Amino acid sequence: MSEKAAKPKDVVTLDVETNVQTTEGRIFLNQLNSVSHVLHLKDTTVRFKGEEILKTGYLGDFKSVILYKCPKGFFLFGDKAFGKNNVSWIGGTLDEVLNKLTDEEIKKKISEQLKEVETV
Repeated sequence: MSEKAAKPKDVVTLDVETNVQTTEGRIFLNQLNSVSHVLHLKDTTVRFKGEEILKTGYLGDFKSVILYKCPKGFFLFGDKAFGKNNVSWIGGTLDEVLNKLTDEEIKKKISEQLKEVETV
């Protein structure tokens, strides 16, 4: 997969289901700010520079896992199926992000979907 920089016009709006003004929300924002540029915050919604690369359906404990290519790296967002304790992983490269995943099922599914995206 090409690790091109996200275009400045690529903007994502994401509902993180956690108020971004809380401690949990600040941890999430710190991660996102290290790979992207946050443009707007409101309640549980954040708008940032990036491009959605892939989105899974239900996977493990998640309703979906979404991978974004951002100006300074990659952002992987896990939307939990039950509860609002969503999680995220970041890295300067795609391999860095994938290596942070401890759930082998999720890592395998994302790797498979990335191969499909590359061949399209």
